[in-house]
Amino acid sequence: MNILKNNLRKLEKDNDIEMSTIEDHNKKTVRDIVRYLSSSSLSLFEVQVIRKDLIGMALQSDMEHSKLRDKIGMDEKAFCDAIIENGRNHKWMEHLLRFVVFFFQVYAIVYTLEFILLYSAPAQHGIKVFSILWMFIWCILVVVIRNFIRNKLSVSTVRYKTLFSAIPVILAISSIKWLDSISIADMYILQGNGWVIGSVIILIAVFVTISENIFWNIISEKYSWKDNTPLPN
Repeated sequence: MNILKNNLRKLEKDNDIEMSTIEDHNKKTVRDIVRYLSSSSLSLFEVQVIRKDLIGMALQSDMEHSKLRDKIGMDEKAFCDAIIENGRNHKWMEHLLRFVVFFFQVYAIVYTLEFILLYSAPAQHGIKVFSILWMFIWCILVVVIRNFIRNKLSVSTVRYKTLFSAIPVILAISSIKWLDSISIADMYILQGNGWVIGSVIILIAVFVTISENIFWNIISEKYSWKDNTPLPN
């Protein structure tokens, strides 16, 4: 097993390339269905396998000069709900892993830029309460809640979908002022040699990234994903 390779990322990238060849009206149908499925309890890898299959159907529809909606033969939400009912459930663990990986990857970048560019690499530096709270709030509101709202409303007829998706972003940005008013915001959770602390943070980011790669490579073995067919349980 190649720990530097992530089969989910590979499948996503392959799907993105294939998506670019679909007609716009069918591309939107695939995107809306996949977003809705992504807000369900389905495994994220299974969602990409389904996406690959939908892309194949969309390409066939393009050749027939028809719409993917007509080929599906039912309401998009009903179609999605039928898939979800018969799918595999791994979602909570997968989202927790993605949250942790994203948090450490981004914070490693934020800490490095802050330490070197903002503070000019002082002898003593550390992890501030403000930075951790801001990162946590941003991840929860924007990465988790905003994506969930956007995905959940993708096949809905609700108006002003963009506005609903924008609310978490507005709240996250507004939280900066609130954090500035907290007396402990400028306190350090950990302080010491800035280079050592930064190196540890980067090592943690590398570790969780490799762990994520291994996780998705194991999950991918449950599917014959190169031809879209799930392996039997």
